[in-house]
Amino acid sequence: MKILIVSNLFAPDFCGGAAQFTDLAKGLLQRGHEVEVFTAFPYYPEWVKKSDYGFFALKPERVDGVNVVRHGLYVPGNPSRLVPRLCYELSFAVVLFRSLFRGSRSDVTIVFCPLLGAVIFAVVRKLLRRELLWINIQDIPTDASIAAGISKPGVFQSIAQSFQRWLFRRGNAISTISNAMQSRLEELIGPDRTIDVCSNWLISEYKPLKNDEKVFVADASKKTIDLLYCGNIGHKQGLLEFCSALHETEIDFRFQIRGDGAAMDKLRQWINEKSDRRFELKGFLDDQEFVSAIAATDLFVLTEKPGSGFSFIPSKLIPAISIGTPLLVISDATSPLGQETIEHRLGLHCSWEDIDRLPCRVSELSHLKMQTFSANCLSRAVYYTREAALDRYETVLNRLHG
Repeated sequence: MKILIVSNLFAPDFCGGAAQFTDLAKGLLQRGHEVEVFTAFPYYPEWVKKSDYGFFALKPERVDGVNVVRHGLYVPGNPSRLVPRLCYELSFAVVLFRSLFRGSRSDVTIVFCPLLGAVIFAVVRKLLRRELLWINIQDIPTDASIAAGISKPGVFQSIAQSFQRWLFRRGNAISTISNAMQSRLEELIGPDRTIDVCSNWLISEYKPLKNDEKVFVADASKKTIDLLYCGNIGHKQGLLEFCSALHETEIDFRFQIRGDGAAMDKLRQWINEKSDRRFELKGFLDDQEFVSAIAATDLFVLTEKPGSGFSFIPSKLIPAISIGTPLLVISDATSPLGQETIEHRLGLHCSWEDIDRLPCRVSELSHLKMQTFSANCLSRAVYYTREAALDRYETVLNRLHG
């Protein structure tokens, strides 16, 4: 099958879904499909161009055997402001139109949305070239913009939501990455459309550790709790707000933060001002360091701003649970992340309104409870294996293409 993948993110970027999209292209290629990718030059999550190519640049290349065509992109200096964000979104559609008639017709085009600009291009290409279109929704843009504080409910948001709905309904297939997001999309798109759940997966061969290989908290009140956050440091994560709340507690912890993103500078400034030695902020870890750090920590931290709704679910929870490290999740209980953590008992979940109870919750951790969380993580990780995920993708592809 000839498949075109459209995404703003691809290797060497690895946050925000880039690693997933790259691995999907390689996985489909390994299964005998002909795969081409339209993407941007690398820039994420630092929001800084990592090459000298200009806005209208177009560069074909091969990445691990996959044909990739990179396109220029407007990268805003402040992606949290509405106008620069709109320019960023629409610029990807503009530059992609240069490839509207590039190459022969694809059997199926898979477009990944967190970026509506990519969906705009894919819909136009479908209409003009009569290709089958699969829209995979990783983020719900209108919900995510409110969660990140980029826009507010009102007339503009209503118009954007209507346009988003029209775009999504143009897909011959529609999918998302969690059951909670599936329910939200049914509300936004309409109950007459089938929405598949094709979750993200563990992209590297991280060998899950046995329970007896991990060192768990035996008595949290007498031991420093090791916390670890790795990934994008953006505004919708609310990491600064969590650190502020954690700073006010008497918990004996050591919090390692590894990553980069739009909110990195503010977080660094806050840590420097507070001079709280319990916090340590550094850049990204390489793959081996990442695995070792997850295995060594007591709790892997995932934060999500209150009111994020059903806009996204962070894929970085997958390597953590695959290694058997319990989670510490700060989010709304009804969000996809909250539901995943609570339903499968993957660790501690705390809502923002109950953040003052976190010291008590941590003090109640026992060796047995941590072992139980770890076992639950390893059990749930089976759902996120690479082969199972690729099987789900091929099921939808075969249904589409007949």
